[in-house]
Amino acid sequence: MKPLIDRLFSDDVHDACSTRGSYRDARLRATQRILLRVACATWLCFLANLPLHAQPAPEQLVPANFNVRTDSSGQRWDLQSNGLVQGGTNSTLSSSFQLTVNNNGFSPNSQMMTSDGTELVLTSTQPVNGVLVTRRIRVDPKQPFIRYCEILTNPGSIPATAQVQLQVRLGQSQFQSIVSNKGTPITNALPKGDSGLLMWAQPPNQQQAVVLYLASGKSDVLPTIQNQSNYYVTMSWNISIPAGKTATLVHFAAQRVLPTLPTGKSLDDVFSPFKSRSLLRDLPNDIRKSIVNMSPGSLGSWDRSLPLSSLESLGIEPGPTDILAIGESTALRGSLTFGKLSLETAYGSKTITASDLAAIARPDKVEGYGRVFMRDGEILSGRLDVKDLKFTMNTGLAVDLPVDQIDRLVMRELPGAAPLDDSNVTAILETMDGDRIALVAGESVPIELVTPWGTRKFRLDEVERLEATPAPIGYRVALRDGSRLFGFIKAASLKLTTKSFGTQTMHPSAIRTLSMFQDVPQAEFDQDALTQSHVVLKGDNLLVGAIDLETVHFITRGQQIPVPPNQLRHVQLGEVSGLAPLFEGVLWDGGQVGGEFHELVLPFRHGQNVALVPVRDIVEIRVPSPTVPDGLRAKIRLLIIDLGSPEFETREAASKELSELGQLAKSQLREAIQLSQDPEVRRRVEVILDGLE
Repeated sequence: MKPLIDRLFSDDVHDACSTRGSYRDARLRATQRILLRVACATWLCFLANLPLHAQPAPEQLVPANFNVRTDSSGQRWDLQSNGLVQGGTNSTLSSSFQLTVNNNGFSPNSQMMTSDGTELVLTSTQPVNGVLVTRRIRVDPKQPFIRYCEILTNPGSIPATAQVQLQVRLGQSQFQSIVSNKGTPITNALPKGDSGLLMWAQPPNQQQAVVLYLASGKSDVLPTIQNQSNYYVTMSWNISIPAGKTATLVHFAAQRVLPTLPTGKSLDDVFSPFKSRSLLRDLPNDIRKSIVNMSPGSLGSWDRSLPLSSLESLGIEPGPTDILAIGESTALRGSLTFGKLSLETAYGSKTITASDLAAIARPDKVEGYGRVFMRDGEILSGRLDVKDLKFTMNTGLAVDLPVDQIDRLVMRELPGAAPLDDSNVTAILETMDGDRIALVAGESVPIELVTPWGTRKFRLDEVERLEATPAPIGYRVALRDGSRLFGFIKAASLKLTTKSFGTQTMHPSAIRTLSMFQDVPQAEFDQDALTQSHVVLKGDNLLVGAIDLETVHFITRGQQIPVPPNQLRHVQLGEVSGLAPLFEGVLWDGGQVGGEFHELVLPFRHGQNVALVPVRDIVEIRVPSPTVPDGLRAKIRLLIIDLGSPEFETREAASKELSELGQLAKSQLREAIQLSQDPEVRRRVEVILDGLE
């Protein structure tokens, strides 16, 4: 030990002598440096319980209860201790969703739930033929279904296979039909491209239909299916799990009142609640990343959990005192004082007060260079100039602290401190150098994004988030209108107004991310919530805009079928075979259309922007609200009048025709309830609207 100390001492003296003054002064400075190192090592023994590395907060779980849970549609889910549903609503189910893994029934020895009681977390801590199993079962009172996550972990050093089986049994009688979400009769497997099953029983009994959502449309992880006498079905998967990894199988279930077997648009509506892209976002991140049969629910690469003001990169959790961290294992608590601190950045000079400072770090160990974290969320790097910097430990020992000896220095938490709590701040910009700069309102900044479908022009204040992508090189841009696009910024520079340094001219290549603040906090992006016409394109792109043609044409068995684009409700990519992709469409009047597009390129217009989209790039087209021509609107008005006709046959015919018009008549039917004084008209309109809901 002594030779090592002597060597450290002599090295410090040699370094100090070579740069500063006399040998005597050098010994004094070297002694101070060694005392600081010894103090750090000594204090480490007493600080072993300091939470040096910030970790995500553990999920708060409490002991589970197995009270009956009810979803938003009023359906009953009486979950048992192993996760099966005993009876459901009106005994629709019977001991359903039993889980078997590698021929062993799931039997948890840990039964917990989230603190809000919406999700059970059932765990078997003993491997089943090499696989650890956890079931997460969520009944959200705001959603009309139940969600299961079967989490399969391979703790071993070699790959493992999990043979997973789920059984769903009806509780009252046999089902008459079992079809996929596309109406395909189910025999022994879920067809590729399909997502779920519908088990439908003939009324008048109170048994409800059972809806199962088992995979996203493009998933290759699909179950084989055994139908036992139209009474229960068994679904089976073989899941490969790499050594030390986890694979998660997600499935949803719902109970529905369906007087008749739905087809076409009605069948699509049955499965539409499962198509929201936000249904998996509440899961812990490690589980979402392990899902094998569904998309984790994001369009593009936007991560709204990205902190705009964060010290996570320093690995230190701020506390009630200042913290001086050295290396991976030493952290001292105390108080920091200084006389003056200024930072010379690439954008200009900034003086920093003690109340503004959140942390100092010197990641590059370049003399005089450091990175300053501000309490308002800005992060700036440059040459530091600090006067009278001193760190006083809680024991009272004070140490003069030259800037170049700082590793990481994190200031104490201040009550009520809020990042970027400034109404003038409009955005936060992160540069490729790691700086985070607050932007304020200034001159309008026009941006042109060159995409594979044409140039999209917008203003900076229309941006929600802009993010550089390493592969492929370019930018992902999320606009406030809901568009999500990849492209290149067509500009030599952007003129941006910063909070700390005034107007700055910046080349787009210097921007890593740019996140705009919203007047109202934004919810997670959900494509299903968009109220404007839009098209989903390959590569996780979404373009808000309507087809800029009077008519599009579907080719079905050699025939061209013209359709006004505003009458399309939903078009989805089906099979891709031969030279042209096949599409399946639902019209607003309830009709269906399918086949190839006759047009090779479709123009989508949004304001002054027109994107020319090859049909081979289209994944989905949605028109969230119908356009009703004036002639049809007049016809609907007359039909509503006929609802009050003295002739029963006329009233019945009008009701039937209005029901067939469906969503096209919805707004006028709602007006009729408010305006009509005829109780018969109001009664019939209410019945029609109930059917549309």
